[in-house]
Amino acid sequence: MRGLILSLALFPAILLLTGCTSLKGKAKDFLDAGAYEQALEYYQRAVDKDPTDAEARSGLNLARTKYVDKKLIETRMARLGGNSQNAMDLLLDVVQKEKAWQFAPAGQVSGTQEEETAEGLRFLEAKSQQAIASDRPLVGLYFYKHYQPVFESSIPGAYSQSLKKVQAKGKTQCQKLAKLREKGRPYFSQFVARVCGVWGQEQKDLAVINTEIAKTLFNSVSAKYMIEHLEPGLRSELDALIQESFRQTPWHNSNAAKKLPLGITGTFNRQHSEQV
Repeated sequence: MRGLILSLALFPAILLLTGCTSLKGKAKDFLDAGAYEQALEYYQRAVDKDPTDAEARSGLNLARTKYVDKKLIETRMARLGGNSQNAMDLLLDVVQKEKAWQFAPAGQVSGTQEEETAEGLRFLEAKSQQAIASDRPLVGLYFYKHYQPVFESSIPGAYSQSLKKVQAKGKTQCQKLAKLREKGRPYFSQFVARVCGVWGQEQKDLAVINTEIAKTLFNSVSAKYMIEHLEPGLRSELDALIQESFRQTPWHNSNAAKKLPLGITGTFNRQHSEQV
């Protein structure tokens, strides 16, 4: 009886050990075959089952290193093949995974990543020059913000210095647009305020702009129903539906003073049949 109790007590531990061994075996097979994403999955499952398993943790780190190395090679090949945009996307994927894993590559892999990061900054600077030349600094800003994770932990100083050129162009564009504003064009003024806000150049008359825009909009619908045979109970439901739908349109503004007059005509008919 005591032997049976001891066996039952050890049964969960045996199952856990068998499960981890099986997961590590599959992970090792995937790793040897170069299927690093699948190896990552199985090593992670093994670690989740037993966080104290040193072999599983070592295998997981090796799989991560192999995965990053493979992706960095793909990044370099894409760049050398003239597809810098794809290279940047691959590098961004690598950096985001490293951050999620709290993992930093070492040795030659780390050196490759540093080289591709430096090349990535050159790509951003080229995009910046194109955006500045075409007077579209917001396009340049998009690239800087989208790929920021690539640089914030490696070369943040060089990244910030490069970004300043686009920011300077954006502030200059804001000043030019602000001079074109005039009374009676509140929507253009709102557009200018939004553009300038991106560059940290807040407009001081936002409340005035919003008040002017509210004068051109409506707070609700003033519906006049001319629908034959519409039942009184359904009319209130229809009115509520129209009001709610109107609130989702660009013509609605809760601060507006006017109501939108709307005439609704038609014929209502309901048919009902049952068959037992």
